[in-house]
Amino acid sequence: MNCWRIEKSKTDPYFGLNDRLIEQVCHSDAGFDGLTADEKTVFAIRELVMEVLNGGFHQYFYNSSGERYATTEAALERLDEPEALGLLKQARQALFPTGAIPSDCAERRRMIPYAHEEPGSKFSDLSKEEGSRFAEISDALDSRLMQFAKDAGLAASGSHPNKW
Repeated sequence: MNCWRIEKSKTDPYFGLNDRLIEQVCHSDAGFDGLTADEKTVFAIRELVMEVLNGGFHQYFYNSSGERYATTEAALERLDEPEALGLLKQARQALFPTGAIPSDCAERRRMIPYAHEEPGSKFSDLSKEEGSRFAEISDALDSRLMQFAKDAGLAASGSHPNKW
């Protein structure tokens, strides 16, 4: 971790939490399974927000984040976020209309290669609309998640930034 990240973690409890969760999931033997239920809620929703804002719902399902779909769905239900949950479910249905989402990343990628690039495809049209709407609600979702983290004792009181 570089000096900027260490200093940012000391002054911003939410950034510190996000950084710690990413570190555990990506760089420890415990991984995602080693997180508590509250930490999984925070991680799953933050991962969804970051992926969708960066590359849309296609990116969320295409990357390793897609293997945590069920956890993300449960996290959105837990936070009572029906609009975000509805958008996620619509994207899932468009990409995987006939079955479960494969947990294996390579298998998922074989099922959805370039789906976002096929003009006129059901997912392409739906994805643009869903992604735009998700971007509109992402700030409110982040604020709600930061409050959840604070209430769960995962992040200390203090500054309440607009973004992680």
